[in-house]
Amino acid sequence: MTRTKAMAMGAMWAIAGAIVTAIVMNFIFDFPVPFSGRVHGIEGVIPTLFGIVVYGVFGGVLVFALVGAAAGAVAFRNEMPDSDGVCFLTKAYSLLVSIVLTLLLANLDRILGL
Repeated sequence: MTRTKAMAMGAMWAIAGAIVTAIVMNFIFDFPVPFSGRVHGIEGVIPTLFGIVVYGVFGGVLVFALVGAAAGAVAFRNEMPDSDGVCFLTKAYSLLVSIVLTLLLANLDRILGL
């Protein structure tokens, strides 16, 4: 695997992981959705998906892609380029990045004191 492939895979896994982690955060925390406020539980799944689309349009996809690509580059640097460990580490780092960024997004208004 090349560094470029690792970075592209990291970006894709981070973006895809954002959708899953946002739904999980909906059940753990109250997830902020534009035009709806905070939603929670099973009735908040569809609004959470809407929120992910809105956040993605306003730059969230770019942030997740850049940080996911950086995670892919780190995974490539930490593992031998021709081994399967690069693929595993890229997925693991990218999903970890998705969890951290989605947790930050879910609690951003509390962190900023809004």
